[in-house]
Amino acid sequence: MKSKAHTRVETRSSLLDTLFLSEKRKNLLLLLKKEGPKNSEDIKDVLDFP
Repeated sequence: MKSKAHTRVETRSSLLDTLFLSEKRKNLLLLLKKEGPKNSEDIKDVLDFP
């Protein structure tokens, strides 16, 4: 049986895997972390989204 701490680590790990599987998602999160809130037009321009 897994401990609660072990389950939390697995959950956190799978969440990070999900977040960073997409290069665009990763870049978006890093941009928001670095520069703070942005509106959708700014995000599209900076990350060259269609």
